[in-house]
Order: sequence, then structure tokens, then C-alpha cells
Amino acid sequence: MKRAQAVHDGISYCPACYKREFRPVPCESCGETTRTPGGRTPALCKKCRSKGRPCARCGKDTPHAALILEDGRVACASCAKHFKEPKACPVCGQLSIYLARDFKAGFTEPVCQICRRKGHITCPCCGKNRRPEGVTTDGRVVCKDCLKTDGKPWICPKCGKEGKRHSKTRCEDCYWRESVDERLSDAMALVNREWVWESFSKFMIKLADRIGAKKAALRLEKYFLFFAVLDASFDFPDAVTPDALPGCLGRKGCVVTRSPTGF
Repeated sequence: MKRAQAVHDGISYCPACYKREFRPVPCESCGETTRTPGGRTPALCKKCRSKGRPCARCGKDTPHAALILEDGRVACASCAKHFKEPKACPVCGQLSIYLARDFKAGFTEPVCQICRRKGHITCPCCGKNRRPEGVTTDGRVVCKDCLKTDGKPWICPKCGKEGKRHSKTRCEDCYWRESVDERLSDAMALVNREWVWESFSKFMIKLADRIGAKKAALRLEKYFLFFAVLDASFDFPDAVTPDALPGCLGRKGCVVTRSPTGF
């Protein structure tokens, strides 16, 4: 077989044998038809088995696994490479798990990142590591995209402000602000009290305005731990007082200071 129709208990089945050995049965969760060896029940379909399945590395839900490990755990597309054995780069011989082809640079076989990026520059306009494409009228060596605008400041199509380009449709600040919103949405599922969620949201918005969206996004998990303690310890916001906080945080966890955001 070039490719098995199914693999069960380490045994591979071709399409004909799969249909003969695996009988259709209803999924006990959604009711959709699935197949099990000999029609064994109770059974779950592939979609239901994948619900709530965490990535073995990052812990995120992974309904579509990029890699299935020997112990049955799965890895998402971003983390799958971390479970693969490092291979030697055919150019420099360095072991790496980040081997990739680059046909534009003439690499038809997977090579390491260092070999792929030889000759690249950090573009003085956008700050990205790119191939040099030409020289602007003021003498700066820039990448292809910045050469088209002759190195002029880039205006973000999303917010209309001048900034560094993250992609063709948004600047870096817009990207990180969207990241803050996405991470806030993920954190919302872990909070039970609405007033805690509102307080945490206001705090993160003000923090992003003060220190920048990128720094705020990277620090979000750290600050969330404090609000998670409030969620678990207090029923109402009026109960959160300087005298009550040491009881749930411990005196070592309490520092008398002024909030960096003023919130």
C-alpha cells in the first residue's frame, strides 16, 4: 500500500479490508456514522475524538493534528517540528529541525535557516531580514517592498498611521493589538466573574496604550495570574481591599506600589 485507509492497534488496512473489517456505527456524542472494528460500541467519530485535544507542547486545542506521537498525543502545525529528529543541513552540515527549501535562492533541497539567509540584510526601512533588492535615492540598501516606495515611511492601511510594516495590510502595532484581543478572548473562558473580566480587559487596554501593544501581549499571561486569584477568592469587587489581598496572595505576593497604567 502506498497509503493505508486506516491504522488501528499498529495494523494498517487497505480501503477494501477497512470496509470489510470496520462496521458503521453511530457516534455516541453527535450521532453521525463512524466505523469501528467489528462494529464495536460505544464509539466516537474522528471529529468528536478531536474536540478538546491539547497539543503535547503548547497545550492549545488541536482538532487537526500535524503529528501523532507514539503515545497517542498530538502536536499542532506550529509545534510538530519540535518532535522531529534534527537533520544535518546538506550545505553546512549543522544539525537543525528548521530545514526548508528556498527555490528563489537556489536551494532545491531543505537547508538550515543560516544557509537560507546568507546575504540577507536587515532592511533599514521596515526592519525585516530580507534579500537586498536595490538602493533608494538617499543611498540606503533596502528590500523589494521598500524599494517600491523608495524608502518612504509606510502608512498602515488598517489604522492610517505611519509605522513599521508587519504585512501588506497592517502595521506591527495593529498586529500586536489584535494579538492582545485574541489572548483576552482566550483568557475570558478561564474567568467566572464578569467584574474580574471587565477589570482585566480595562487593565490590558490601558497597559497597551502605555507600554505598547507588543509588550502588553507578551506580558498578558503574567498579569492574568493576579486576576485569576481575584476570580477565585472574591465574590464582589468591593471585597478586594488592601487588608484582604494578603490573605489570598500572601504578604510576599503583595507590593505596595502605584499601578503603571493608573488603573
